[in-house]
Amino acid sequence: MDVQTVSNWLVSQNLQHQSLEVMGKQASGREYFRVLGSEQPMVVMYTPVEEKPAEIGGDVAGDDLPFRHVRNWMEARGLPVPREYVWDAQARFLALEDLGPLTLETALTASGRSMESLYGEAVDLLAQLHERCKDAGPEDLPGLAKRFDKDFLRWELDHFREWLIDERQGEPLDSAALQTLEPLLQRLAEEVAAIPEGFVHRDYQSRNLMLAERGLVMLDFQDALRGPCCYDLVALLRDSYVEVPEPLLSQLIERYRSQRTGLPDGETFRRWFDVNALQRKLKDAGRFVYIDVVRGNPDFLPHIPLSLKYVDEAFDRLPDYGDLRRQVAPLVPELVQEF
Repeated sequence: MDVQTVSNWLVSQNLQHQSLEVMGKQASGREYFRVLGSEQPMVVMYTPVEEKPAEIGGDVAGDDLPFRHVRNWMEARGLPVPREYVWDAQARFLALEDLGPLTLETALTASGRSMESLYGEAVDLLAQLHERCKDAGPEDLPGLAKRFDKDFLRWELDHFREWLIDERQGEPLDSAALQTLEPLLQRLAEEVAAIPEGFVHRDYQSRNLMLAERGLVMLDFQDALRGPCCYDLVALLRDSYVEVPEPLLSQLIERYRSQRTGLPDGETFRRWFDVNALQRKLKDAGRFVYIDVVRGNPDFLPHIPLSLKYVDEAFDRLPDYGDLRRQVAPLVPELVQEF
């Protein structure tokens, strides 16, 4: 999307401005433009149509955006989301509140606050989100008819294999290696799928939390669905962009658990967290290669090593997944080869 088209649209909406700042393009294809010199600080989001979404939750042509449905629903429950100003279904432009420049990621160095303070606030907000949304169903948000079920979790693991292994090797695994790997990936998908479900933001991480004057505000929630109750906590604390070290990691996991109703003892919940982290970070590493090769965006490639460090750490905590580790590690140079 070019700046002039966005500028012309603002004029057509009687939204006067001096200039636009290109804020970048996301992995999803959405683009953002900061409006400068307007009476009301705002950001314009452009959402392209994905005719054939690559994964569950992808946006398709229509008169509305999943982002708007979820935003309105969350706002009605007192959750911090950006204010909406103008939506143009035909142009697919949405004017939103400008929350400022600080993400949770950048606030770690620019806000003067400690990681413990910032991530404690993020964990508390996540617990509120899940408590207030725990009874939501498809009748409230159509996206909640979708689930992180066994088949989709397995699709994500196949996505990891196809892009992190096959693509980087330049050829698919041979049939013997594939036959050995398949049941090990299936077991992981089945264990994650067996974790009790809840409302899942789906991408609750440091680049989707803005530190505004009113506190942390959530973004990128349009793909909300049903899935493992610890999924969002994994997304936050095993973030590919910010590493949360021990012992703070364990403290934050327990801080979240203690604020939720219906969760099990700490040992059981930590098992769920580690298994979910193993599955998600394998997927994330493969996804970053896919985004580079298919979408022509290499910006996420530098985050593969941290994603795979989390995989190693999850394997360390899950010795019963040793067979999977022995199969995968020789195929992925970033993984520990001696264990």
